[in-house]
Amino acid sequence: MVFELSYMPPPPKINAPKGFVLIQPGTFQMGSTDGDSDEKPVHQVRISRSFYISDHEVTVGEYRQFVKVARHREPKGCWDSYDNWEKSNRENHPIN
Repeated sequence: MVFELSYMPPPPKINAPKGFVLIQPGTFQMGSTDGDSDEKPVHQVRISRSFYISDHEVTVGEYRQFVKVARHREPKGCWDSYDNWEKSNRENHPIN
């Protein structure tokens, strides 16, 4: 038997780290009825635990800096023609 709580107590008062926002537990509808096939169907998503997420998208330039500092491997052969990593003049565009 599955039970769902209808009340979730508020999280403790904690200031988010600079540049981050707190995502609270809860549910939301995700997807599209008329979008691309990978966006269908509309379905309910449940977030069970709070977490912090950046308040802006990571840019190509920021990701390049991470790759260099962390000595991480550069992405190669990315997904499709929308890829910003291997295109010139995209340092301020979101990494995708």
